[in-house]
Amino acid sequence: MNGDSHYFRIEKPFMRRMKGEAGDPLIENFTRVETFGDPFNHWVEVTVDASDPNVFAFRQRMVPANLLKGK
Repeated sequence: MNGDSHYFRIEKPFMRRMKGEAGDPLIENFTRVETFGDPFNHWVEVTVDASDPNVFAFRQRMVPANLLKGK
């Protein structure tokens, strides 16, 4: 998990292949979460369920005081 001036996103970065490459994904079971960065200071709730094939579930949590009013 990482974040500073990033935008919130969840992705599987090692599933990508460069153009022209073939074969299996590099790492299937790796998920990257970039948290909200400055000035969007919110948080992410993570639920772990070993019985779920995805294992992790993510839910964005907005802090009302940090919302950009009128924008």
